Amino acid sequence: MKRTFQTFSLIFFLTILVAGTLAFVWSMRAVGNAKLENELSLEIETLKLRLANEVNSELTLVSKMADTPIFKDYFLHPEDGAAEALATREFAAYRRNFRNNSIFWINDRDKKFYSDAGGYYVVDPDKPSEYWYNMTLYRTEKYNFNINYNPALRRTNLWVNAPVFIGEKAERQPIGMLGTGINLSDFINATYQNLRPGTDIYLINNSGEITVAAEQKLAFDKIRLADHLGEMGDKIMAAVRRLPSGKTRILDVDNVKIVVSSIPQLDWHIVGITPVAPAMLFDDKMTGLFAGAMLLIALIFIVCNVFVTNLYAAVDRRNQELVVLNRAAQAASDAKSSFLAQMSHEIRTPMNAIVGMSELARREYGTPLGLERIGDIQQSGANLLAIINDILDFSKIEAGGLTVNCAPYEIASVFNDTRHIIESRIGEKPLTFTCSIAPEIPARLLGDAVRVRQILLNLLSNAVKYTPRGFVKFFADCEFIDATSARLTFIVDDSGIGIKPEDLPALFGKFKRLDGNQNASIEGTGLGLSIARNLCRAMGGDIAVTSEYRRGSTFTATIMQKYEDRRPLGDISVSVAAAETGESVRFTAPAARVLVVDDIATNLKVAKGLLADYQMQIDTCLSGADAVALARKNEYDLIFMDHMMPEMDGIEATKLIRELGERERNLPIVALTANAVSGMREMFLASGFNDFLSKPIDTEKLNALLEQWLPPIKRVAKGN
Repeated sequence: MKRTFQTFSLIFFLTILVAGTLAFVWSMRAVGNAKLENELSLEIETLKLRLANEVNSELTLVSKMADTPIFKDYFLHPEDGAAEALATREFAAYRRNFRNNSIFWINDRDKKFYSDAGGYYVVDPDKPSEYWYNMTLYRTEKYNFNINYNPALRRTNLWVNAPVFIGEKAERQPIGMLGTGINLSDFINATYQNLRPGTDIYLINNSGEITVAAEQKLAFDKIRLADHLGEMGDKIMAAVRRLPSGKTRILDVDNVKIVVSSIPQLDWHIVGITPVAPAMLFDDKMTGLFAGAMLLIALIFIVCNVFVTNLYAAVDRRNQELVVLNRAAQAASDAKSSFLAQMSHEIRTPMNAIVGMSELARREYGTPLGLERIGDIQQSGANLLAIINDILDFSKIEAGGLTVNCAPYEIASVFNDTRHIIESRIGEKPLTFTCSIAPEIPARLLGDAVRVRQILLNLLSNAVKYTPRGFVKFFADCEFIDATSARLTFIVDDSGIGIKPEDLPALFGKFKRLDGNQNASIEGTGLGLSIARNLCRAMGGDIAVTSEYRRGSTFTATIMQKYEDRRPLGDISVSVAAAETGESVRFTAPAARVLVVDDIATNLKVAKGLLADYQMQIDTCLSGADAVALARKNEYDLIFMDHMMPEMDGIEATKLIRELGERERNLPIVALTANAVSGMREMFLASGFNDFLSKPIDTEKLNALLEQWLPPIKRVAKGN
């Protein structure tokens, strides 16, 4: 027994040693990464300040020259020797103040390019290579920049060009231009002397072309950074497009640190790239301290091991007692989960009947007061059913019965359905709901769309529930892990009541309702976040939260999803204000009959609400099969058909409707879909649809579409 304990003790010590080593390595990597990031960021910021200082000083002088009366008189009368002499002296005086002692000037009458180097040549504004001339004189208010590489001198110059005007601003006319050249080659070469070995610096313009680099031919050939660096360049340019003016962002790509920063003065960006070697992240002093600490722990462990060996028998007895207690607790937990699952299942059946029968009663019977009472029954039944569903999901998770399916689905449909449901739950609340979705997310994913929607609804419903006023913001982004999988990140940010710091550890607990006094009137089981976290973990991700009490909370959820191709989702970001006004309905059509098909009931409510002002006869259904049956039974003037539906999708339903008869072959059918990427319109038209309307529905586009496809005889201009 004693030998067994000693063996275990040795294993335990080795575990501590390995864990400590791993923790040390991780922490040193984290500290080293932070140090490297700060160092590279400081170098980039210093470079920006030096460049900005050099450009601003030259720019100030050039702008001042452009307003000098002597130069204006000379540009108006270049043949006047006295004016030329005065201007020449003035040019010489100004030239001494420029860093490179370099200036040039051109008058628009003879278009001769003079410089301090002497001599001249005549500019031809019609030549593509001298596009800068027309751009400066006729499309520039104060100044502009252009860059060129001189292969003979192996030098890159940044030219600062300023037009010279006469007359007042409303009627002013250009009469010439002047400027200076900044030697960027010397600037970048001096910069490299202070950089960590292996670091590369690039300046790029707003078209993604390299303007300055150590290999100056890249600038001469106008090579794009994405072409030069391949996949890494694509990721850098994606960061550049999302980077606000004047800001800096740090990227980690394949063991390479990348700093991207904006240069507002030039409308350029500066990119710093440093390969990260493991040795760069470790400090010799810290390594020595760690080794000493491990030796001290080993000594303490040996002393403690001698003492603990004598108490082993008592500890063993206590361990046996804990095993018995743990088994009893596990048995109780299993019994509880089994009971919850059984009871939730048994309760759902009569609850579905209550909700369904109250809906039938509301449709068929009752006075207005009776209908109001039935509506109350329906709402209470729906709330109770939601609670039961949470309990059932949670009991499945605890019982190990949670399954995550893997099937193709359109992520845009999930986003759109979720947005509609959340907007309906916001109701009359003074909330602004904003959705910002990265366009590069693949349009078609492989996963469990129902579970993804459930995660989003849990997080967004919580945000709406606990935010009495202000905003709820939803962000979605994507990181490509390999050729077939991507990590999706969902962020929900709100200005709600927030969470106390001491309550955060219990936030994802079972049946937890935090801050009971403040939240006593808010319904719910306290299971939503626990269910959402378990779903995220089942899909290879997790949920994290940050919060400030009474200021709001931010929830970040991640999941892993497969994809078949990287065809992007496109821009479907939306913002819904707390109160919207506007009038886009230009006619009514009380004699027209329209069918709306969508497998999400909330989407049907939204579409029906948008069509209500047209006073049409509106039928709705939840499946493609029902749509075919209604089209066979009724004569419609227009059908709005959802694309992605289970069992029978919109394309198949449209095909069957077209086969019903001559009238149906000419019946206008419009595709309703959340998938608005390039090429979808052509696909729908080729599949038998007459037109295409993307979700979320734009009322102006809806009005134009109805004007196009409803029979003119059934439209009545508004106000008639």
